[in-house]
Amino acid sequence: MERLLNIDSNAVRIIGIIGMGGLGKTTIAKLVSMFLKSKSKFDDVNQGIEKIKGAVQRKKILIVLDEVDKKFQIDKLVRNHKWYGVGSKIIVTTRNKEVLLVLKMTCQKEGLDELYRSYRLKLMDDIHAPQLFNKYAFMRVSNLEGYNALATEVVSFASSLPLVLVTLGSLLFIEKDKVSWK
Repeated sequence: MERLLNIDSNAVRIIGIIGMGGLGKTTIAKLVSMFLKSKSKFDDVNQGIEKIKGAVQRKKILIVLDEVDKKFQIDKLVRNHKWYGVGSKIIVTTRNKEVLLVLKMTCQKEGLDELYRSYRLKLMDDIHAPQLFNKYAFMRVSNLEGYNALATEVVSFASSLPLVLVTLGSLLFIEKDKVSWK
């Protein structure tokens, strides 16, 4: 993500993060926000437009537009890169690839292809998914002896979605008997 943001660059950078629910789009955006110490939050599109145009215009800022699901939101909030100061970063998370297509076309229309980058989140792999589940279910990277088949079944059921793995692991941590797990 750091490479995509090109943090040391003075160029405005717009990053689109796409993936199905539960993959961690919001978590990544929050981590970047914490890393860069952003302090403002806009919950409403119109409020965001006014805040961006007024208070933060031409300043170096980080904007995280989380769970953008409508194309008009991109048009309203990201339409004019000149609102943003040198070195500003914009992160957009969405499940809707059409939203990112609008974002890409907006940048292309202004001749600013270099501003936009996208990142598609993927399901966790067969090594990391069980480790994440085990971390919450057993409070360690490996599972408890005798729970291998059950843990594998839960990870498979969760389809390697991080949010589901954490939720199920946390719930099953409380239950120590195999009957409850089944």
